[in-house]
Amino acid sequence: MSDFYRCMPFVEHWEGGFVDDPRDPGGATKCGISLRFLRSLAPELGDVDGDGDIDGDDILAITPDKARELYRAHFWSPLGLDGIGIQMALPLFDTAVNMGIRRAVTICQQTVTDLGVPVAVDGVMGLRTREACLLVLRCRHREVGDRFCLQRLRHYSAIVASNPGLASFLRGWVNRTVALAEAVRKEVW
Repeated sequence: MSDFYRCMPFVEHWEGGFVDDPRDPGGATKCGISLRFLRSLAPELGDVDGDGDIDGDDILAITPDKARELYRAHFWSPLGLDGIGIQMALPLFDTAVNMGIRRAVTICQQTVTDLGVPVAVDGVMGLRTREACLLVLRCRHREVGDRFCLQRLRHYSAIVASNPGLASFLRGWVNRTVALAEAVRKEVW
């Protein structure tokens, strides 16, 4: 089984079904795919129901298979997560789904730098960052998940500090991050 399919159950568990919380800046969401995300895609990709526009009906038309297809094409593959090791792939992938690719890579870069392999913290998953991930996994693999999740929690704190209206999401974010650290630990031992 590929690492993508090993990581998907974690993401699917936390992303769940249909949600339309007016406090969520992403808008209506189903299987973790938000209206804001669909609108960021080319029209032929975001128009899931094929009616010529991208709206709430497209969110309702998302199936788990369609969500997996979008996750693989727009999160997993652009990050180049095949072959990077599940201890790094899972936190990178889940963070990209939750916060966006650039933020996920920034957190990854902060993590590998903290673990002794300094890289530029620029949000770009280039060759140097990928090599740093592989080196950290070889030398300090038991620490990766916890360190990554600590960086993620720091980012959530900064979000709430700058936008207190999002404080209602903090408990869920923390619970998901704690579960992520536990899932990565299970992959290490």
